[in-house]
Amino acid sequence: MDNNTFFRIAAEQHLGYIKAAVQARAERIRNNTPTLRDLVQQLADVRGVYLVGSSKRGCYKFGYNNSLRNGIGSHGFYPFKLNVIMWREIEDNKPLSEQLRARFSTKSCRVDDTPGEWFNLNAADLEILKTEFQFISD
Repeated sequence: MDNNTFFRIAAEQHLGYIKAAVQARAERIRNNTPTLRDLVQQLADVRGVYLVGSSKRGCYKFGYNNSLRNGIGSHGFYPFKLNVIMWREIEDNKPLSEQLRARFSTKSCRVDDTPGEWFNLNAADLEILKTEFQFISD
């Protein structure tokens, strides 16, 4: 296969992916099921630490970003729905993220077909995040 053929096929496949993503987003808007990025639109310029996860599975991820919207919004492609979002606005966000990972290290778990470190947290743990670490939730 020559380069021109390869690039033509790759472009067609990429265009198909983009079209599918646009159609899926339009469907979510029609069904009033916003993405995580939509839910946290107001956090565009907020630095901090966040937690996203699935209450059904009891698995959660910590992260930090200079834009909480971008950090949280980057977690939209898992084989299950993420329905828990919590965050704390803080300038020096990396140390807090590391502190939380250390605090809950005994609850570390694997989630099949997903990257990164997950934690098996319960309702009491989520309450600790709200009370002790001043996280807020959607």
